[in-house]
Amino acid sequence: MALQGTIESFALADVARLLGSSSKTGRLIVTGDRGTAHLWFADGAIVGGDASSGATNDPVEVVFDLLRFQSGSFVFEADSLCPDPMTSRQVDATLAEASEAFAEWRDVIAVVHGLGAVVELSPSLPMPEVVVDQAVWTSVVAIGGACTVGDLGRTLGLGELPVCRLVRALHD
Repeated sequence: MALQGTIESFALADVARLLGSSSKTGRLIVTGDRGTAHLWFADGAIVGGDASSGATNDPVEVVFDLLRFQSGSFVFEADSLCPDPMTSRQVDATLAEASEAFAEWRDVIAVVHGLGAVVELSPSLPMPEVVVDQAVWTSVVAIGGACTVGDLGRTLGLGELPVCRLVRALHD
């Protein structure tokens, strides 16, 4: 019998902890309001994942994405092996990092309203002079005249949280 249910009935963090504590191997498939995501387990440790949002094979990024699902369902396919395994990560440590990112996300999204928000350069500086390092200048050049947060992330090779962090930092 497969482990399956809905996000409304069972928190995904609790499902991940159960799979970890019972040393399961397989793939957790979540389908919901944010698309589809997969989280791979080997002997109870997380070894990979991906999400239709673009999070790929970084377990913390995938779990962060899963924490933002509001509705949907999940199923665990036992004994399914990860096609591209990473170094294994303990479930609790991965959940802790993803939870920190989720807490930060609330602050970030208050300034950056999502990947569809348009980023454009201001014609005036907030002070007479601003000094930027190479990393900031690369971001400024990537913005150009104007682009969406999602386009900026793709240009710079950044996931959703990292690009929103960047835009918030540039805004500040």
